[in-house]
Amino acid sequence: MYHDPSYHFQKSDNSSFRQRRSPPRMYRFVPAHYVCPVEDLLNLPELNSRNIDFYIGDIDDTSVENSRKMFDFLATYGLIDNERVCPCGGQLSISRDKSAKHDLMEWRCNDCRKRGTVTKVSVRKGSFFQNMNLPIRKLFHIAAEWIENPGNSLESVAQSWGVNKNTVSELHERFRDLTHQWFERVAKDNVDFVLGGRGAIVEIDETSLFKAKHNRGRLLLKPTQWVFGMLERGTGKAYHIFT
Repeated sequence: MYHDPSYHFQKSDNSSFRQRRSPPRMYRFVPAHYVCPVEDLLNLPELNSRNIDFYIGDIDDTSVENSRKMFDFLATYGLIDNERVCPCGGQLSISRDKSAKHDLMEWRCNDCRKRGTVTKVSVRKGSFFQNMNLPIRKLFHIAAEWIENPGNSLESVAQSWGVNKNTVSELHERFRDLTHQWFERVAKDNVDFVLGGRGAIVEIDETSLFKAKHNRGRLLLKPTQWVFGMLERGTGKAYHIFT
């Protein structure tokens, strides 16, 4: 359980004040030996929009404890840093911060504080979530919807989650980039992901996708999305990329 590292004062029966020591500072979200490669996410029971709250907390719960549950999960699978070192060389500790609107906690340097300076670092720094002005839980749910319902329009997703349509478009683009990076990384070490080879025939084609409102309109004037695809005959292995 996360505790505010500040000192607390408690009034005694004789109206004097006595100081109670705070819990030790926390320098990591989870024990170092808990941290595992991000690929280990694939070993979890299937993540989907119905069970994701079990791992990252209730999307409607804005408590610090709920945020800590989410960050513990992210740190365990390497999605955020589990620990950090300050440029001064001191170890950063996890601190509660209400000004971090969506996260409610951040990294702070106690050594810098003793010297009269303030060093604060976002828990998102250096991660996929950096510079995203969205609650991380909401981002996970938008990602789950992108996977489960790829045909949903940007407008419907934006309306469902109360975000700007351009934000949804940018997120979808980042999701596609991540998927492409994952495929290329896995393909290097897995022959089943490689298309072609001696005696193999790979069919290559491209197509353009568009959506005509009410099935009417001048199609050439509508936005289109080109897709380049490959299919290996006899194996069913395929690959496509948006261009």
